Amino acid sequence: MANRDILNQLTVSKYINSERKILLVINPTAGKGLIKELPLAGVEAQGHQIKKSLTAFPGHATKIVQKALLTGYDLIVAVGGDGTFNEVINGFFRQDKLINPRAALLLIPNGTGSDFARTIKLQPRERSLEQLMASALLNYYDLGKITYLTHQGKNKMRYFINLIDVGLGGETVHQVNRKKARGGGLFTYLPAVLKKVFSYQNSRFTLEIDGERVLNKQISTVVVANGGFFGGGIEIATGADPTDGIFEIVVIGNMQPWQIVYHLPKVFKGTHYQHPQIHHYRGQQVNIITENKVLLDVDGEDPGTSPVSIEIMPGVLPIYIY
Repeated sequence: MANRDILNQLTVSKYINSERKILLVINPTAGKGLIKELPLAGVEAQGHQIKKSLTAFPGHATKIVQKALLTGYDLIVAVGGDGTFNEVINGFFRQDKLINPRAALLLIPNGTGSDFARTIKLQPRERSLEQLMASALLNYYDLGKITYLTHQGKNKMRYFINLIDVGLGGETVHQVNRKKARGGGLFTYLPAVLKKVFSYQNSRFTLEIDGERVLNKQISTVVVANGGFFGGGIEIATGADPTDGIFEIVVIGNMQPWQIVYHLPKVFKGTHYQHPQIHHYRGQQVNIITENKVLLDVDGEDPGTSPVSIEIMPGVLPIYIY
């Protein structure tokens, strides 16, 4: 805690702009491939050691970051969308501990979704990396940790930064990703929801929050949120704060397809919590068991299925904000 308190008092001009080993992790397909190069001359002139890596396959960013942190890199700059950020943050940890406690993360949102960036209000605009570094401050953010079944039926653990959706959202993301329309934002996600909702079958869920069973019935989906948005700007978890050490949990009940479509505009207005079939909870530890295997959406990725156990890791990830 002492190191964290000290770092929270330092601006990047005092800390980030001392000589650093900087790794740029760039998803070359995010945001329709518009960013593959960043102006680095100003950063290099400051004496930083910089390496750039383009991701080439799913999970590549995690491997790149792990290797870099083990070899002394102490600033990871991630350029991409929520899926890229998810892979990067999974590279920061080994057995729930930071691989390099002096390392931190700077996010440059370039996916058309970039939902976590919406929650923490990152606005890179056209600024160079040098300008972003000069204006940034260090903060610590919560992460989610999940244990789930892979598509091959094996137990696996991973971290998430934004949210996990068990149910309709998982089915939708699976469909979107299968068609290689990743990073399509609201204009890709929303039509996929509208299409999937009429073929999706609700399932019986058992939901436990902080050791207490809160429901055991037929429902559509459960969203466990660290950040407030998904699907390229849909504010599903109004009021979510990734620094408060607690999840916002949203349950969409046993609604018919036409009801979901009819009430969808309420999500954009932030009034959906008032609907009798939508339930809102808060908690730190969540267990979800389903009668049938249900697909997961984890930061826009579809890594597997229920059952899933989810817990909060408060204030563990250092991120520079600007």
